[in-house]
Amino acid sequence: MVQSLLFALGAGLGSGLLFILPVKGSVLGMWLSMLAPLPLMIVAMGFGARFGLLTAMIAAAVCAFFQPALALAFLLSSAIPALILAAVTRRVFIVEDPLAPGTLLATICAIAIVAVFGMIGVASFTYGSFDVAARDITELVKDALKGMKGFDEPSDIAEIVVSSIPAIMAFWSVLAMALNLFFAMKVVRISGLFHGDLPDIPSSTVLPQAALVAFALALFVCIAPGLPRLLGSVAAVAIGTAFMLQGLASLHRITRDRPMRGGLLGLLYGLILILFPLPLFVLVGVGVAEQLRLLARPKLPPTNTNDQL
Repeated sequence: MVQSLLFALGAGLGSGLLFILPVKGSVLGMWLSMLAPLPLMIVAMGFGARFGLLTAMIAAAVCAFFQPALALAFLLSSAIPALILAAVTRRVFIVEDPLAPGTLLATICAIAIVAVFGMIGVASFTYGSFDVAARDITELVKDALKGMKGFDEPSDIAEIVVSSIPAIMAFWSVLAMALNLFFAMKVVRISGLFHGDLPDIPSSTVLPQAALVAFALALFVCIAPGLPRLLGSVAAVAIGTAFMLQGLASLHRITRDRPMRGGLLGLLYGLILILFPLPLFVLVGVGVAEQLRLLARPKLPPTNTNDQL
């Protein structure tokens, strides 16, 4: 009990401090703030929802000490998604009647989509309607671009920037949550805090078969103008990012036990960095192909090689 409380206290302080780092205005702080849910996930997965909730309250108190509004932002953007993912992870790998492993990636997609949809809804409510919000925000971006060199026609660029922001947020939300969950699973497995049987991560990084239908539907909605296109692009990017992660995981699994595996994976990640974002679209295709393969052969049990990637 005392050990759990100490873990919750330390993790809460860590999560809170990581979350407020962007206040300093440093680029490194912004990147590190993406790890704010990680200590919370570790405690919630290793010690249960009660101590996870305690960790979230401690972290929110740390944020409120610096700025009260940050506490609400932390709870909505980091704490609630982290607690949900930790609970789903325990539900997948600990209980006698577990959920499918694909539930984890699907939950990440759902959280990202709901979060971005909520932000669009708040902006629309604040400005009175979606059209007014889009117009006013575009004007603000246009005014900001006018003071920068190289932007002779800021109107078109401003519209592209504003319409792209929700999709970009969906992409980073899925990626950040997946990375935090991956690191949390590794930590609780190595430390022995997790009392379930965590499977091989690359083999269990899959989406439910319904994801293909949802992806196709989201892409179809993108044809429509206005708000439906914006919402469709958010859903399509979120699900597409999940397929990208599934494609990356399948390449890790396929190259296992192959000679020069480290060099091949190093080349892959090098190409991602150099040619970003083009290789990501290739990984989406690999993920979709893997999903189609699993659809044709649905019974593909994951292997328990926990120490491998």
